[in-house]
Amino acid sequence: MLEEKCVVRLKNGERSPCEDTVKRLGGPTQKGRRARSLLLADPDGPEASIDHVIAKTCRCHTATVENLRCRSLLECARRALDSRCRASLPIPKTRFRATL
Repeated sequence: MLEEKCVVRLKNGERSPCEDTVKRLGGPTQKGRRARSLLLADPDGPEASIDHVIAKTCRCHTATVENLRCRSLLECARRALDSRCRASLPIPKTRFRATL
């Protein structure tokens, strides 16, 4: 049984920042990949694709594309382009010495 996918329909106000980001940042940057993925995920866009094709094109995992789709629906597309802030501070690395 297939799960229902989140369908991303970008409005013109949401599509233009994605296009600007792709033009400005382009290739391998995370934000550029997210913007390209959102543009490809839009069924009304010129290059509508399915998740595994988008993942192959943007060189990321299929789960990444699925998460980005859902995040763009729950939050706005602009917030989906930015990386998430950490909920807590990272755990500091400490050096342990073995005592004999």
